[in-house]
Amino acid sequence: MNKLGAVVKILLLNVLLYSLISLLPNLLEATKLPDLLSDIKKPRKENRQVSYVEEGDSISLESDSIIDNLNTPLNVDDTSLIGFGDFSKIFTSFLAHEYETTAVHIAYFGDSMIEGDLLTADLRNKLQSRFSGFGVGFMPITSLSSTYRSTIQHTFNNKWTSYHFNKRPPKGVSLGVSGYSFKGKPLATVKFIKNKKDKSYSRAHIFYSSINNSNIKLETDSNKLEINLKENNGSGYYLLNNLKPFGKFQLEINSGDPILYGINLEGGNGVYVDNFSFRGHSGTMLASIPKGNYKAYSEALTCKLVILHYGLNVVGHNVGDYSWYKRGIKKAIQQIKNSFPDATILLISVSDKSYSINKKFQTEPDIPIFVNLQAKIAKEEGVCFWNLYKSMGGYNSMKRWVEEERPRLGNFDYTHLNHQGAKRAADLLYQWLMEEFELYKTKNRNAEKPI
Repeated sequence: MNKLGAVVKILLLNVLLYSLISLLPNLLEATKLPDLLSDIKKPRKENRQVSYVEEGDSISLESDSIIDNLNTPLNVDDTSLIGFGDFSKIFTSFLAHEYETTAVHIAYFGDSMIEGDLLTADLRNKLQSRFSGFGVGFMPITSLSSTYRSTIQHTFNNKWTSYHFNKRPPKGVSLGVSGYSFKGKPLATVKFIKNKKDKSYSRAHIFYSSINNSNIKLETDSNKLEINLKENNGSGYYLLNNLKPFGKFQLEINSGDPILYGINLEGGNGVYVDNFSFRGHSGTMLASIPKGNYKAYSEALTCKLVILHYGLNVVGHNVGDYSWYKRGIKKAIQQIKNSFPDATILLISVSDKSYSINKKFQTEPDIPIFVNLQAKIAKEEGVCFWNLYKSMGGYNSMKRWVEEERPRLGNFDYTHLNHQGAKRAADLLYQWLMEEFELYKTKNRNAEKPI
């Protein structure tokens, strides 16, 4: 009986303890003291939630709805617009090509998404098919991607020293429009050869800076000449016009130590898309290029459209706060606006990008947040915007481009487009631009021949 009594007592004690524990929260709440520091404590950050929208569930909004609702967070599958902005400057130039012949350049700045002339080559071909022109336009002196750029043969020797965003130039040397500058020793050589199927070039520009007079030797298929690059305090260019048609262009330094920024190769009048790619960058460093170097390029080549295409090197996994990027890219945009007063500026959103979770890929949670930020930046700065993320299909589009599309449109890093994907992106951009151009023509159907 004593053992039985002990067991009963233990059971009763357990019941009593369980009852007290169950009542404890209510007792504590009733006796909770006021928080005397509540007025000065910083509010606790809420966990940011991203609600995924299933395919087909997004609501189709008017094309300009985001302009009035930029403070509203974007749904993952619906970034709510394709684009907006005033394209009158570049469209006036496009319109001129339907009446007369002129040469217009488009400066396309981007990261590894356009390296090796990806995307820009296809966009260039489409625009030149409609508005004439033939040739690659601006080329750097040396390049990391020269061996796999298919639009031109580009070779050079080892007597060049290159400076760039990651290797700052010495005092007195500035970076050119591409973010690079090249210092050559005597016998430094660079050669460009067009593809056999392409038409011949007829005009070339040499962009340079020189602290003393320099002499260079030029050779084309049927021309050999020497020219003196005069001393200048900033960025200048030398125009070679009225040349016999050529497919080879070779430059060699005879004397002096000029700083070369690049060579422009073009054939006749039309539209040219210049590829300014820089691997691994966010676009914020464009603010460090002197206005004079931008202006020399713009004045020489009549630049009417500047495209800024960055973001893959900025978006992280659940970062959320991109205020540093906003400050930096706004500064870069302001530098571009001041340097290209006669050009339209177009900000292209980041493309879709995936990450692996449970061995399956899906869109990075920060992608729609970043696209929304880029749209806000474009509106605040008064520049144009095109939503590549939305145009390629929105949420999980990179996954579909890699796993479902045939031919495959993306690389297996689920981040970068392959050649076929870059062509598709160029098609989407071209189609959108031409749709906007037709709307512009309709609104200005009474316009006379451009002056």
